[in-house]
Amino acid sequence: MTLMVSLAPRDEALLRERAQREGKTEEEIATEILREELRAKPLPPTSPAAANASVEIPAFWQDYVGTFASTAVDSATILPPRTPLKQAVSDIIAEKYRKQGFNV
Repeated sequence: MTLMVSLAPRDEALLRERAQREGKTEEEIATEILREELRAKPLPPTSPAAANASVEIPAFWQDYVGTFASTAVDSATILPPRTPLKQAVSDIIAEKYRKQGFNV
């Protein structure tokens, strides 16, 4: 692929200096920089399934996976809390469902 890039004078000067310092052409340096940047920041997944496959859920939230997307809710769906923080999260989830008309 061939690209045409417009650089500000300062960036052009920096690119030239780096190329001279490393004994390479400006095109080689620009290609290296672009390659490093693209590989350092991979694209996000394109589908929900792909997104879920690459996400690590912190241990705290693993008990609640699926709770927010549930369409049928009862008090057993919201896990019994084992800590004050989990109690607070469970209360928030229960309130969310009560506002949506569920009998929790």
